[in-house]
Amino acid sequence: MKMIFGGHCKKMSQGSTLPALSSGEVSADFYSSALSGGLIVDTTLIEQIKPTTYTEKVLYAAGDNPRYDGTASAHVSTLNGRYDYTYDCHDRLIKADYTKVLQLKERGLNPVSMEDFSTSYSYNAVGAPLTLKRQGVIAPASEDGSTGVQYGLMDDLSYQWDGMLLVSVSAQACGSEFYGRTGYSLSGRGGTGSYKWNSAGLLNADSARGIRKTYYNESGQPESIEFTDGGHLDYTYSSSGARTAGLAHHPCKINGQQS
Repeated sequence: MKMIFGGHCKKMSQGSTLPALSSGEVSADFYSSALSGGLIVDTTLIEQIKPTTYTEKVLYAAGDNPRYDGTASAHVSTLNGRYDYTYDCHDRLIKADYTKVLQLKERGLNPVSMEDFSTSYSYNAVGAPLTLKRQGVIAPASEDGSTGVQYGLMDDLSYQWDGMLLVSVSAQACGSEFYGRTGYSLSGRGGTGSYKWNSAGLLNADSARGIRKTYYNESGQPESIEFTDGGHLDYTYSSSGARTAGLAHHPCKINGQQS
């Protein structure tokens, strides 16, 4: 088996163990189990890796809902968080329960709430998502450092479909709006984003992101994207279809007039 991490190439056989690595170098030890029919059942980065290096572990037969079909049952990382996954009878992910290994106060912070990035999902009869609830950061830490990041319900979304084309996403107001907030763009204040598609099934407009209209070339690649604030993005491609340039136009106002 041959894996490449961080630009370093390592050749490995099943059950092999690599020597200690230098800072910034990442490698992994893989092994197979007859129980899984030869599938990789564990992905473990060797323990000698420097503490500053990000490592993760994927589990396939662990936790409250062990899996024996190749889908992950849990995921652990050196960010000290763990996800345990739950699937429905159609093998669709319906929950990802997050557990924080270290308390925020152990980092010297006074947490407003415990760190949580759990998610839950529901689906319609054809497998398209109907709802999504996602925990995350809903308020940043205070500038004086006295209060840590606040966690809570970050996204509470409901989806509307026309066949397999997304018509709209409705977001309940969750948390506060702040620079760098992740999740759905309308969740901070609440609202509904609508989506329009062309006859080829390509996105024409997206009100949540302020996209007024999208133009495509004969190959279905976006040539120009117009925004509701007057700005637009233009793209050019090579004869092989590779994008070669992108130009952003941002509107500005002079004496109150947009130019």
